[in-house]
Amino acid sequence: MKGLFLLCETRLLVSLRIFLFLPHGQLLDVFNINSIYFAQIMEYLKIRVGSRKRKDGTPYAVPLYVRKTRKYGKTLEEEPISRKRPILMVGAHGSGKTRWVERLHEKAKEIWGAKVPVEPLYLSGLTPLSAWMDGGPVPNWWNGSKKKSEPLWYKLRQWEKTDLLPRYVAETGAVVFLDDAHKLTGRKLDIAKRCLMPAKIWVVSSSQENRIPPSLRIELMRPDPQVYELSSDVAYDRTGAFIWIFVGMLLIAGFWELAIAVGGLKALAAGRRATRQD
Repeated sequence: MKGLFLLCETRLLVSLRIFLFLPHGQLLDVFNINSIYFAQIMEYLKIRVGSRKRKDGTPYAVPLYVRKTRKYGKTLEEEPISRKRPILMVGAHGSGKTRWVERLHEKAKEIWGAKVPVEPLYLSGLTPLSAWMDGGPVPNWWNGSKKKSEPLWYKLRQWEKTDLLPRYVAETGAVVFLDDAHKLTGRKLDIAKRCLMPAKIWVVSSSQENRIPPSLRIELMRPDPQVYELSSDVAYDRTGAFIWIFVGMLLIAGFWELAIAVGGLKALAAGRRATRQD
């Protein structure tokens, strides 16, 4: 019995050495799962403002997607972001997608120029619906363009105000900015969808593409948007990766029965009803 135990231990150690050694002979840290992956590439949004001026006198800005090895490291890639196509940004918490949306919103006039004849509409999945109605450009637009027989903004009912949001986009051609689209539900989801449908250009952020509500995701994917996946420095649970690595080592060592048992339990724990991270 002792000999069988020693044999099993030896086979596991051999498989561990084979599995964890790099081609250069460097041993990976078993407890640091992050070391198994390559060095993380950092993504940045760079807005280049040159000396060129438009006819109305506003500066001409070009948004750039920049990839670096680290914050002040070497630039690996720098590509311009098209101003003629919608933009979809996905990334985990702390990836900077909200900052991207805010910066593009601040520089919308310089970036899109004549394509933004009016103030863009900014929506956030974390703010209440009242902030969408009263905090944007829609009240001033309505008071200035309404007919004399129609009431002022402050006299409108709440449902009438929400119906004016998509009407504002349809009649003015405004650019729509939507942050945290994966948080939308119910009435807010319906209003956001109606605002994005008539918009020719929009900027949307979400934690993952498949976490966007299906009814909204269909509308977002229809115009073939530019999709940028942003990485995050936030530490997430990598236990799942370690479990599958352990299953692989069991298979290499010849313990396929145990590998099937461990892999099966892990698969059951990751079912469709299991709790997932945002």
